[in-house]
Amino acid sequence: MRDQVIENLEPNESFVSVFESEAKVGELYKIFFANLIFSILTLGVFRFWARTRNRRYIFSHMKMLDDGFEYTGTGGELFKGFLFVFGLIILPFGILPAYYSNSLMMTDPETAQMIQGMQVLFFAALFPVAIFRAYKYLFSRVHWRGIHFAQVGATFGYWWRWISFSLLVPLTLGLILPLRHVVLSRYLVNHARFGNQSFEMDVSAKKLYPAFLLSYVLAVVSVGGAGLFIKLGFDEISTRFPSQNSGELPPEMQMIIAAVVVVGILGGMILAGFSMSVYYAKSISYFVSATRLNGCHFRANIKATRFVAFLVINFLISLVTFGMGYPFIVKRYMTFIAKYVEAQGLQSIEETIQIDRDELKTGEGLADALDVGVF
Repeated sequence: MRDQVIENLEPNESFVSVFESEAKVGELYKIFFANLIFSILTLGVFRFWARTRNRRYIFSHMKMLDDGFEYTGTGGELFKGFLFVFGLIILPFGILPAYYSNSLMMTDPETAQMIQGMQVLFFAALFPVAIFRAYKYLFSRVHWRGIHFAQVGATFGYWWRWISFSLLVPLTLGLILPLRHVVLSRYLVNHARFGNQSFEMDVSAKKLYPAFLLSYVLAVVSVGGAGLFIKLGFDEISTRFPSQNSGELPPEMQMIIAAVVVVGILGGMILAGFSMSVYYAKSISYFVSATRLNGCHFRANIKATRFVAFLVINFLISLVTFGMGYPFIVKRYMTFIAKYVEAQGLQSIEETIQIDRDELKTGEGLADALDVGVF
């Protein structure tokens, strides 16, 4: 099939930009503040409608071939899905057992701990289900020129892959992550549809490992540096107060100890996260460039340095504005996608015809309950 797709491409046809972002920060802020106010007034209940408003704006202002996408989901669907999952799963398997285990903590701590452990395993097993169902719902509600997208894969197929590889992550010290990334992404893309056409992604983990190992080493160095920072801090405090333990230190020194620990841990996590962006820049470019839709071949060439700079600026915007810079970050993501994603053979997309597919009647109930949102 891959050879047939390549043969359909015009040999002299060049790659062109696929998307055009028409989002405006001022308009995003109007939506942002309205969502914030109504969410506060409704004690968070409005968040389902807030998410819908965000999605409608983002999709409609991201255009392909001069036409924007349409998101037809509703806040009511998301809310109904949440209520359904809350009554069917969260209340009987989450809240009530947690209340019962807390009541047993003083009289029968072993049983209480067993119940809590079983709850952790139960909801961990539901996590990939929530992710896949969220994608399935989102795809079913996105149209372009009246043509539906769809995620047609089986939930169980995604679930067992996610669980199996996740169990292997700690056993391999994280070295299996590129293979996990490839397997899960390939399953999602190869089971995605646009009208009567199927997406296809042909990828191999071997091409990702050079970038991953570089990021892996940088992340290990970052974590090690954070640990060294904390150790040197404690050594300095021990030198200045050799005869005192932490319980007898003056309050100002206890604050210094806490600051050293917090700065060390957060600094290590942030640096490790940015170190992994070298790998993610490579993986995004590789996955996009390996994706096809009928005669349309996509491409992305994202340099690691630019991707790191992009993430650092987004992080600083969020940090400096205490989260109030969210509209700027949304705008930056839309512009980033429009800038780097290109395609060859776009005319084949216009040949797509619509076919009927089953749609989910409710929204991302399990995803909302477990706080797993696509965006």
